[in-house]
Amino acid sequence: MTSKRFLIGNAAGFSGDRVDAALPVVRTLISRGLPSALFFEVLGERTVALAQMARACAWFRAMASTATTLTPTSSAVLASASRWPNTR
Repeated sequence: MTSKRFLIGNAAGFSGDRVDAALPVVRTLISRGLPSALFFEVLGERTVALAQMARACAWFRAMASTATTLTPTSSAVLASASRWPNTR
C-alpha cells in the first residue's frame, strides 16, 4: 500500500534575507522520503518599500549634487537622505 501523505514546508523572507535560511526545512522534507513541496513567501510589500526608499534616496542625492539654492524643507529632506541606505 502506498502512502497518501504529502509533506508541505513553508518559509518566508524579503529582499536582503539569506537565501539559505530555508535549508533546515528542505533537509527535513528530504529526510522523510515522501513527496513534498516547499512554499516560499517573499514578503513583497516590504521588498517593494525598500526598493522605493532606495529609489527616493538616489533621487535626493542627485538633486543635492545639482542644487544651488535650497528651501529649509528641501535642506531637511536632503539631510535625512544622507542617513538612508547607500544605494550607489
